[in-house]
Amino acid sequence: MVGGSRDRDVLGSTWRCRRWTVISLGNWGGVHVPRGRPTSTSARGEVLSFLQQKLVACSAGAGGLVIVEGGTASGKTHLLNDFLRFAADSGTLTLSATGAPDEQNYGTGIIEQLFINSSALPANVADQVAEILHEVGERVAGVADPEAALSPIVQEIRHILLGLARGRTMVIGVDDLQYADASSLQLLLQLQRRIRSVQILIVLTLDRGDSSRPEMTAHFDRLPHDRLHLRPLDDQAIAELTAPIAGPVTAEQATRLRTLSAGNPMLAAALAEDFAGDGEVVAGTAFGRAVVALLHRHEPALREIAGTLAMLGEYAGHGALARTAGVSSAVAEDALAVLTDIGLIENGQFRHPAAKVAAADALPPATRSRLHLQVAHAKYRQAAPAEEIAGHLVAAGQVAPDWSTGVLRRSAEIATVRDDLAFAGRCLELALTATTDRAERRMIRVALARVTFRVNPYVSASCLAALDEPEPGVPPERAESMARARLSLWNGDREGLADAVSGWHESGQKIDSRSRATLTLAAQWHFGPGHAGPVAPVESGAGDRDPWSQTTAGLAEVWRTPGSAASTASAERILHNCPLEDSTLEALATAVTALAYGGQGECAERWCAQLVDQAGRRGALTWQAFLGAVGAGLVLRRGAPTEAAAQARQALDRLPAESWGVSIAHPLATLVTAETVAGRHEAAARVLRHPVPPGAFKTIGGLLYLRARGRFQLATGRLLAAISDFMDCRRLLDALEVDLPALVPWRADLAEAYLRFGNGPVAQELARQQLARSPEADPRARALGLRVLGLAATPAEGAVLLRQAADTFQREGDLLEATGTRKLAGATAAGPRPPATRVWRETPPSPPPEPREDPAAQTDDPLESMVLSEAELRVAQLAALGQTNREIGGSLFITVSTVEQHLTRVYRKLGIRSRSELPMQLID
Repeated sequence: MVGGSRDRDVLGSTWRCRRWTVISLGNWGGVHVPRGRPTSTSARGEVLSFLQQKLVACSAGAGGLVIVEGGTASGKTHLLNDFLRFAADSGTLTLSATGAPDEQNYGTGIIEQLFINSSALPANVADQVAEILHEVGERVAGVADPEAALSPIVQEIRHILLGLARGRTMVIGVDDLQYADASSLQLLLQLQRRIRSVQILIVLTLDRGDSSRPEMTAHFDRLPHDRLHLRPLDDQAIAELTAPIAGPVTAEQATRLRTLSAGNPMLAAALAEDFAGDGEVVAGTAFGRAVVALLHRHEPALREIAGTLAMLGEYAGHGALARTAGVSSAVAEDALAVLTDIGLIENGQFRHPAAKVAAADALPPATRSRLHLQVAHAKYRQAAPAEEIAGHLVAAGQVAPDWSTGVLRRSAEIATVRDDLAFAGRCLELALTATTDRAERRMIRVALARVTFRVNPYVSASCLAALDEPEPGVPPERAESMARARLSLWNGDREGLADAVSGWHESGQKIDSRSRATLTLAAQWHFGPGHAGPVAPVESGAGDRDPWSQTTAGLAEVWRTPGSAASTASAERILHNCPLEDSTLEALATAVTALAYGGQGECAERWCAQLVDQAGRRGALTWQAFLGAVGAGLVLRRGAPTEAAAQARQALDRLPAESWGVSIAHPLATLVTAETVAGRHEAAARVLRHPVPPGAFKTIGGLLYLRARGRFQLATGRLLAAISDFMDCRRLLDALEVDLPALVPWRADLAEAYLRFGNGPVAQELARQQLARSPEADPRARALGLRVLGLAATPAEGAVLLRQAADTFQREGDLLEATGTRKLAGATAAGPRPPATRVWRETPPSPPPEPREDPAAQTDDPLESMVLSEAELRVAQLAALGQTNREIGGSLFITVSTVEQHLTRVYRKLGIRSRSELPMQLID
């Protein structure tokens, strides 16, 4: 070589010719370079061998300068360190330094490292250099041209280095030359001009593609030197590199590792860490960390461009990258070249989604937020999908720009359809910050109420409560009316439901047949079949006899005649034709209930489980909880109280108590009944302490809860409390204007309580009423009446009646009642039952009342020494509970005058003057 530079792509076979003569293709400094493309490992060994040969030549008096270029983390540093270690081991004086961004503007950063990092320097030289460098601060203080001021110091250091190289070989290695300070760079250039006659070998590494590279290398290009280009690792090199991390890899795995890493050693090693030699090569946590580390080796500007590219994706072309990042096209192109060189992107896009995510995450939070807004606007200008634009607006976490309202609302609709409820909610909340238009804000809040209902009805209600007053004379939109109707039903608010329906009437909005049907069934689920349901204008041709109306009427039969062919057929049509939505919850619940009452309990449970699973997959906690509670009731009916209790608790846990509305009565009723049947009375008592909204006691759910509580009171001997609950069931049914002897058999329950109380005639009369009001098509309701008659009959006759009732329950699929009744039949057949007694006290009596002046009243315990008659005791107990004379008469089926006569005798016998003085023992 005559002069200049010789460039070589070490992993390829391309020579770049300059104005200097180039050595022959097959040889390089005595090192054989095979034609074609050698492997990365042999190439790395080739580079190291070349440097070693240069060291041999330097020892012979021919110094030189070698620049090793490569992308970030391409192995330059490891190569330089290996060579410096080799040189030091061979007795060569080695000086090393590393450029760093934070020292780039520092006067003599690399010079200091060259002398500080070496332990082989003579002591006098180290002291001399330390004294020279001590003057640096004084020389640059307050001067206009610090570089010129340091020039004498650079010359002194140069003389010292040249003096050290006389008679011995010296190697100077500088890593990351692109960060060299001006004085240190001046020193290296001065040495380059003199090394042909001294034994100094200078090896510099430089990031290929760095923005400072052309200017940096232009200084060295004027004099002869060697330049080596490190190329990416190939498959074999990848396999050898990753073997210590992931173990041996197959050829296919090595190819995959190279493709994802682009041959970058750092990325390949990170992939190997994620891969660990098991299964498919994937990019995981280690890969993401490596991407961030690579980007942090460059200037913040490049990281910002990389993050912008990651966010823009396919929309980065046509100058959008430069405009969005706020840089010139030339700077953007240079950044893309660097990112390509280090293996992160290919053809202008990131090689792997994990790298894209890491590039965005590598940005400072404030920068990332700002870029998300800028990228959102760039994509908006290019008509990107609404949900993609909205993703950036949500990620920005700032007040949304005014142009984004429509985009956010559309994205919320799409996200709701896709069941991404969290994202839909965030879009709508953000849309509220983007507009001040009153009508638009109203529509956004309504949409937010509908979305949040699926996960938290309490929040949904607060969204509607926050609505501004509507414009005078402007009827609500259909969506608002539907949302209000939905929440009114959920909260047991009949007036609110009526207001929502009136909104339809006022606006003349039409409602399709399916929506009308599901709303009607929802109203009946909560308020009973006596409720007509929403009566809103229907679409043209959708009369009362259309298929949906007929199906609704057929399914409603389940409340009065469970198990009818009409209700079962309608239930199947509902389940096959109503998708799971907010508006269909109660319709679907009614359908599975109808199947269970129609003797298809297994099918009902299977349908309900499928609906619960679907609700879970779609992230709709409200649906999942509600339907889970319905399913728990079906399991209880099957006769599995422990399993039913577990499912009821699971349903309750899915929603906070305040979000359940009146529907909480259903799982609580199931749970109380299950614990009572299982004999876990303390657990049932704890459930009964759970608060229930007052509105629930105006709904079907409240009826079920009252009955469950009454059965608990009956099981624990609290007969008066049980009688009160069963009578409350009767009063609530009267208020709902319905009588549901199958769903809430209050007569049979009350009859059993009176039988336990010792009033057989009243019990038998109530049981006969239960039978009379239960049609032949409702065998289960009739079986309840038979059971009480069996308990009141003689042992022989009673055993027969109880077995008949048990068999009927069995045929109807009500295994819970069948099992309990069969046990009663067995006990009755085993022998005579003890006579009915007054079981009205579980705990010791309270202290007796103070003695009165009346001698007849002076007794230690009036409840023991002065026994009331049966009739007087029943009246006194109900009076002690606070019932009026009319209520007592209704409960005992006697006239008000008779009640007054009994109370007069009770007061006289107990020595008191009013019902407020009745002893508390009466209601224990």
